[in-house]
Amino acid sequence: MYVTLGTMFDRRPGVFDDIFAALADELVRVAATTGPQTDPGALGTYRRMCD
Repeated sequence: MYVTLGTMFDRRPGVFDDIFAALADELVRVAATTGPQTDPGALGTYRRMCD
């Protein structure tokens, strides 16, 4: 699954957390683009789901 928020919603705290939490129990691999303003290390425990 490809997740991208563009340049507008990418700046809202917690949006990626909400998306990844909703997908956590699904059998999917996630490719997420964060843009330069989001630290990929901040994805926390959901980082294991992402490529």
